Amino acid sequence: MQHAVSFFYTVANSRVSGTIFFRMKTKKKLFHTESEVPMRTAETIQAIEKRLLETLQASGLRLTAQRRVICRYLATKETHPTAQQIYEDLKPSFPSLSLATVYNTLEALVELGAVHALGDAGDNTMHYDADIDPHLNLACVRCHRIVDLPLAQLSALEEEAQRLTGYRMLGARIMYYGLCPDCQRETDTPHPEPMTSQAQETQN
Repeated sequence: MQHAVSFFYTVANSRVSGTIFFRMKTKKKLFHTESEVPMRTAETIQAIEKRLLETLQASGLRLTAQRRVICRYLATKETHPTAQQIYEDLKPSFPSLSLATVYNTLEALVELGAVHALGDAGDNTMHYDADIDPHLNLACVRCHRIVDLPLAQLSALEEEAQRLTGYRMLGARIMYYGLCPDCQRETDTPHPEPMTSQAQETQN
């Protein structure tokens, strides 16, 4: 079955409109509502958390309790959180946590290639992704939700780029922008026109 996804995407800080066509051998639904987003398995969470902690430690940074909990949060969440969201979610359990610590930890992880900075999702706020395996990020510019779409073609593209250039790839970031199915349904739903004062008087 062939699917098409129409979005516009960012390349080198510029936006390009386009449509991707790809073949899927599965009939699984590609897009999910908030409650249907699949959760990471315990094994996946442990693997991501271990990778993040080892990356920080190898760079010479101390594994403080605050850095540990930030890494744990990133490994657990598939919602592509912002620094502010991470801070607000963790602050009640870690009163000593500062927003600066969250930003500094994220910046270190991004510079080390362990986390991807996705840019904004139509909300002028940076979102972060701890999943560095090749995949598309689809951002809704209305509800600002970001979902992942793994594609085998991306792995092949990465291998080809590495072969042709000699680069050692640390990861890839491809962000598409558009309207998610939920927001499309809301947009397509007709809303009743507000009654004029004259119509209200007539009705009364």
